[in-house]
Amino acid sequence: SFLCGNAHTLEELVGARVLQGIGGGALISTAQAILFDVFPLHERGKAMAIFGMGVMVGPTLGPTLGGWITDNYSWPWIFYINIPLGFLAALMTWRYVPEPAHANERTDHVDWPGLVLLILGIGALQILLERGEAKGWYDALEIRVETVIAAISLVAFIWHELVTEHPVVDLRILGNRQLAAGVAFGLTLGFALYASVFALPVFLQAHLGYTAWDTGKVILPGAIASAVTMAITGRITGKMDARYLIVLGVGLFMWSMWFHYHFTLDIGLGDTVFPMILRGVGLGLIFVPLTQVAVADLRPQQRAKGTGLFNLARQL
Repeated sequence: SFLCGNAHTLEELVGARVLQGIGGGALISTAQAILFDVFPLHERGKAMAIFGMGVMVGPTLGPTLGGWITDNYSWPWIFYINIPLGFLAALMTWRYVPEPAHANERTDHVDWPGLVLLILGIGALQILLERGEAKGWYDALEIRVETVIAAISLVAFIWHELVTEHPVVDLRILGNRQLAAGVAFGLTLGFALYASVFALPVFLQAHLGYTAWDTGKVILPGAIASAVTMAITGRITGKMDARYLIVLGVGLFMWSMWFHYHFTLDIGLGDTVFPMILRGVGLGLIFVPLTQVAVADLRPQQRAKGTGLFNLARQL
């Protein structure tokens, strides 16, 4: 974060963002596995709800705070603000997070071929998705080459991970039907969640002339609604079938997207409040039970791998 805020060129900023991704990518899956280790079964719903508030509400509150900082100070401070929070998180983790009671599955072997194939596959896929529109998609040789690299690398990665003794991503645990269903649902949820997160600020700022701060105020009601819903969901998750909560959440999210579909250049700030609240409530109903159900049947030693797969699918 310090290097991002101190960047003087685009290349420096991108390089620092890669370091951010390496650090951040390791946190979410590990944190979820820790929650399952530390909390007894009857408290896991509440623990996942509190954790989910951070995961889901943080990214929606971020644009609000980031917009205010950008408009009133300067863009480097949206990165510098992470530094004291990072120190505080590190100290609290060192002080309060225990080692798991079970033995972790450790190996001195590093699956370098699998790691290289994963980087090539995901990297080529992300580059072609980022640059495809500007390059005219498959009219450009670059996009065709990146598609071939992504396809071959990902197919080879899946085959390699299924046959190697020490895979970097253990795909064999997808033999657990509950995890496999959760991962598939997480992938679908990611499409809906991140597409809407990306599209709305672009629409508001590019077409309606909203400032970063105004855009943040549009997103804020949904963040508050999501936080409140997660707090309630955490208390009732263990008392009712999680599938009902997930289906209800999906329905509300779809209803919200129907309102988004009808946004025009004539809308005002008030027209976005109800759709954003619906979206927040829907996500709050989905996240906690889905995450908990996806890894519930895994052995303790497999939970970090399971949550890693779930988050990989959602982010991808």
